[in-house]
Amino acid sequence: MADQKLRVAFIGCGGIAGRHAKALLGDSRVEITHLVDPSTESLTRFRERFPDLADVPELSDYRGVLDAVDGVVIQSPHTFHHEQIMTALDHKLHVLCEKPLACTVAHAKEIVEKTRRTRRKVQIAYQRRTWPALQTIAEYAKSGRLGRRQFISAVLSQAWLQQQKGTWRQRPHLSGGGELNDSGSHIMDCLIWFAGGLPEEVTAYDHARGTKVDIDTTINAKWKSGMLASIAIVGSAWPFSERWIVSGSKGTLVFEGGKIRLVDQPHGPWQDVEVPPRDDGLISRNWVDAIRNGAQLVSPARSAIGVTQITEAIWKSAAKGGKPVKP
Repeated sequence: MADQKLRVAFIGCGGIAGRHAKALLGDSRVEITHLVDPSTESLTRFRERFPDLADVPELSDYRGVLDAVDGVVIQSPHTFHHEQIMTALDHKLHVLCEKPLACTVAHAKEIVEKTRRTRRKVQIAYQRRTWPALQTIAEYAKSGRLGRRQFISAVLSQAWLQQQKGTWRQRPHLSGGGELNDSGSHIMDCLIWFAGGLPEEVTAYDHARGTKVDIDTTINAKWKSGMLASIAIVGSAWPFSERWIVSGSKGTLVFEGGKIRLVDQPHGPWQDVEVPPRDDGLISRNWVDAIRNGAQLVSPARSAIGVTQITEAIWKSAAKGGKPVKP
């Protein structure tokens, strides 16, 4: 295996697949050997974007490739992930899966347990875990450089309502949920990462904006330590924006527009924190590093359990009119 290329099949060739294709095509240790998608239009567009894959065999059913590859990159509709991952693990394959890994806590736990038993490398594509700016926030929060963690705020806004109109992402049987379960999954993962664990209680409100899934969601959370959080996932706004505030007893960090500012004195001043540019391809290459060299996964399967726990709690609270729910 050490002298052979890692044979990888792409399951799903929609827009997000391009990020992983770009990273893996540039990795000499990997060969993309199969493209799987029931949509001929998606396959045609994908090949146009990546002419190097023009001669790669294509299939409509992922089961036809599982005995011919070493790993799969799953970029299918969310509710397909559980079955596809479990089947891939039955074939002892490594898995890189787009978020969310699963749409329920029960499914997430099943995947994690099977990952443990098969000893395969299963990575979730939470690429924010590779962003230097957010790694800096996590390090400041964990190390105590901001003092005792007291408050976290985040606002993610994008035109998800308009851009995803008519697509599978707004069909509950395929998406498993709305904006919270899609782009919001990244934010829930970061919230747990920065906080150091799940909150003891959440309250939430959401609005479907005329669709069948949640579009806008507001969330409040509290931890046993006394830390609080206020999060907004806004799918009906534009342009795209992401903002974080992480505040402790000795300082505050603000992330916006890809930049971080720090204040660590009672009356300022604000300081710019230098961070390297981000590389979204790292999440894919880290998966290969883990398979080939035993590197630690940046975003392993077990991360999905906490994300699905808090996501389910938010949905339950919103369904109950904002009543507190324990994740």
